[in-house]
Amino acid sequence: MKQLKSIMQRSSIAVVVSISMFIFSTTPAWALSSANLFIDWTPGYHQPSAQSCNSIPINPGMTTVLDLMIDSSGNCHPSEPPISFVCSSTTAACEQSGFLTAIDGIAGNQDGNGRYWCYYVNGALANVAFNSYVLQDGDSVAWDYLPASNGCPASFDPEAA
Repeated sequence: MKQLKSIMQRSSIAVVVSISMFIFSTTPAWALSSANLFIDWTPGYHQPSAQSCNSIPINPGMTTVLDLMIDSSGNCHPSEPPISFVCSSTTAACEQSGFLTAIDGIAGNQDGNGRYWCYYVNGALANVAFNSYVLQDGDSVAWDYLPASNGCPASFDPEAA
């Protein structure tokens, strides 16, 4: 009987170890990948005037900036209301147009102020719509509300904002 009990104990340990190894070995590499999001509303337009959300999980090569914004909404600062954003009239329109018109109710050229939303990845002005820009591990996305009637500046440093 002691032998049987000893075998059963070793077997249950082996099962637990096997299950643990299976769980860890089947965790996809992308589950450990992340990107960062920074939004600069400019002082006087929004409270807080800037907000960042770091280490948002992404699937490199598949997650777009739009996906990042949807995933971060409500997850960055759970004690604060989720960040809202619209394209034309709805968030769903972002999937089709990729042209952002407002973040948290602050619209481009609001009240004729000449400021527009510009977005940057790793400090460089993005060259495709945000619903198409595919992120890689470690990318940092920044939205900045800038005087941009002649276009967005070519680079942005969130540290200077």
